[in-house]
Amino acid sequence: MSARKKKRAGVARLFGKGSGWYSKLPASYQEALVTSSLIDSLESTAIGLLAWRDSLLEGEVPSNENLWPKGKIGITIAEWFTTSGILPHCKSNPDLVDLVVLEMLKIILECQKDSLSKIEKLLRQWVNKERVRRKIAEQSNLNPSTVQPITEEEKLNERNRIQAKIDGESAGQILGKLNQLWSERINAWNSVYDVFGEMGKSLRLGWDLSRGVLKMTGWENVLKIHNLLKSLPEIADIARAIGRLREAEGEDIYENKRVVKAISRVVEELKWVKIPTMRSETDGVHKSADVQRMLPAESMLMRHPQFSKLWKARLLERNLATYRIVGYGYEKIKRTETEDVETDEVSHRKLERGPVIACLDTSSSMRGVPELVAKAITFELMRLAASESRKCFLYTFSGPGDLEGKELSLSPDGLNGIIGLLSMSFGGGTDISDPMHAAISKVSESGWSRSDIVMVSDGEFHVPSHIQNLVNDARGKISLRVHGLIVVPHRNNSSNAMKQLCDPLHYFTDWQSIRGF
Repeated sequence: MSARKKKRAGVARLFGKGSGWYSKLPASYQEALVTSSLIDSLESTAIGLLAWRDSLLEGEVPSNENLWPKGKIGITIAEWFTTSGILPHCKSNPDLVDLVVLEMLKIILECQKDSLSKIEKLLRQWVNKERVRRKIAEQSNLNPSTVQPITEEEKLNERNRIQAKIDGESAGQILGKLNQLWSERINAWNSVYDVFGEMGKSLRLGWDLSRGVLKMTGWENVLKIHNLLKSLPEIADIARAIGRLREAEGEDIYENKRVVKAISRVVEELKWVKIPTMRSETDGVHKSADVQRMLPAESMLMRHPQFSKLWKARLLERNLATYRIVGYGYEKIKRTETEDVETDEVSHRKLERGPVIACLDTSSSMRGVPELVAKAITFELMRLAASESRKCFLYTFSGPGDLEGKELSLSPDGLNGIIGLLSMSFGGGTDISDPMHAAISKVSESGWSRSDIVMVSDGEFHVPSHIQNLVNDARGKISLRVHGLIVVPHRNNSSNAMKQLCDPLHYFTDWQSIRGF
């Protein structure tokens, strides 16, 4: 039998004995323990890993009494977790915690193995040197106490001294490996979460994806827009104003519904039942110690000169044959009846904001500062929609036939789309027909009904009559609302086109604050 099979069998025996720690181990931990060469005992290693896993899921490190490994190595690892910034990412994230703990186990076992060989080597060197020293002392006729053989206690003390030194070196090596393995990942997560806030934590981005996002050429544009949004609260205010409330904010919806309800009622009725406290009639024979109601045969035994002792014994055992006397009467019995009844019910609820469909003008007239504002408002719309679990779809358009659509979401594909949007260059003419056709068609799709359309443009376009009719018809049939955001430093006649399509209109006004960007 191979060493690994023997170890598996040993672990299985422990499990069969009901070892509590083993049943709590995830399968990946069990496999790691079986396939690894452990320095500490199997049980102490497993319990230590469980302590790390449970604590990291709470965003903490284990307490001193539960810390594994013991000593300098364990303390150094706990300090690294506290200072590295990884704990917030581990909280309530079992996938990451399991990855961290198993990587940590691998690093610890490698260093422990190296440390053990170093300790044994240094101890052998010390023993050889000490033997030579004592032999020379013996030949020089020095004090006999200095030439005694090396005792096991001396070896143990020297081993402990060497181990303390080696543990310090190993702790430094483990710290270096943890930093090498996780620093880049932590920086990637922090950067992504800094932009997307708590939503970023819900992404559960794998470390490779986070690192890949940071290395994309457009990530610096994301950071640029993020910094712009910090200094321009007006953009966030405009984004919050967009997104239909399905009725007025603060009001309730009242709906009459025909529903079937189970109605229960309590019914009382009189029932002829046996009543233990009443005694009115004979109801058979039973065994008891009731002398007044014993059968004639028991009376004969009681008076018999020889069988009277048997009667007394049966009396003490409550085993006399006696008449059972019971009573009956009427008693009120309550029972519950359930009946399904159809009835009208009035319900009320608060309505939520609907999805957002953004149409972003990417024509050449939007280049420069308007382009930056347009990207920022679109990015903030996506963030706000994601934070409220609302959908957000983007159409970018310029000249005839230049129309692209993509759903913006905090998913791996969605992030690529967002970064692509913030990295693109604007150019071309302006044709409003394609995006309005596509956006109104999108509203009719499942999951996008009652959406708000947001037109982000400088208004430098012509509105064809058929598009005006299409928008007016949608307003009447599906209560379509089209927001307009004009991104132009000075209000001029260009807003007339936006007024034809959009109601309400929003104007960005804080142009002075954006000049530095």
